Amino acid sequence: MTLGGSLFISYSHLDAPWMQAYKKHLRGMLHERCSVWTDEEIAAGSTWEDTLLGHMQQAAAALVLVSPDYLVSPWCRRELKALAEAHTLGQVDAVYWVLLKPCGWQWKIGRASCRERV
Repeated sequence: MTLGGSLFISYSHLDAPWMQAYKKHLRGMLHERCSVWTDEEIAAGSTWEDTLLGHMQQAAAALVLVSPDYLVSPWCRRELKALAEAHTLGQVDAVYWVLLKPCGWQWKIGRASCRERV
């Protein structure tokens, strides 16, 4: 069975070892059913922002690896907002998240919105 689209992984580069572990596991598990995409696939010389945003928009689903480093990164916040909006509009079927380290994070079930706990 082939799944449409790809799985986009959003992460902080400071959490790269975690991303590598999840990517390896998911590529083995989803072998030939769905591609797993990270920014590591951006070719040298490419416009990374356009390439990354294009893959994010074409993804069937996303996996967000959440950590304090993720939440303080302006770029990660931009990705998170874009994924929440794409999910609300039905452009991304699902957004999954993994809490890597304790932090002020909450995904409100039933609404594609992200809120920080105070």
